[in-house]
Amino acid sequence: MEKASTRFGPGIVVLVLGAGCFVARASAADQAIGQPSRVTAFAAETWYTALPQRGDIRCPGGGPPSDALMPPWCEPGTKTLVRDRVLSGVMQSSEPRTTGFCSVTMNMNLESATFTGPIWGTFRWDVAGRGTWEGTWTGEFNGMGAGYRYVGHGTGEFAGMQIEAYAVWVAGKGERLSGHIVEQ
Repeated sequence: MEKASTRFGPGIVVLVLGAGCFVARASAADQAIGQPSRVTAFAAETWYTALPQRGDIRCPGGGPPSDALMPPWCEPGTKTLVRDRVLSGVMQSSEPRTTGFCSVTMNMNLESATFTGPIWGTFRWDVAGRGTWEGTWTGEFNGMGAGYRYVGHGTGEFAGMQIEAYAVWVAGKGERLSGHIVEQ
């Protein structure tokens, strides 16, 4: 995986990741004092190693949800509403600042017959002895997988930094991410 990080000033950062390119603008404060931002790309994989916490599952327009840990939970022709489902596991990354333990809280509004619809929630990535990344994510579930975007901020050693990642999850294959860290 190619990784490039470079500075341009004031206010423009160009990042090349494999065949893709991100362009980010530095914050207004950085531009005002002439300080460029630094952007570092990363690629990562996550394995959710613990069984997910079921969360609250409801089936509007149908009977009660099944007791199964994994879907389907609701009868076709109804909606599947999931709140506060928690997944946790280990993230391995090309960037040491994003390697560690991750926990994701998931919410879903799905069509029960196709298991498609919007998904969203919060995340926390803990990097042992260094800090955390915390934020929100949004995306779409398509029945066998999902695409979504993480946006967050750092704490501890990563305070003042921001993170953005695009992820794809495929049933039985895990999660693949590509993203960048913006340092102010």
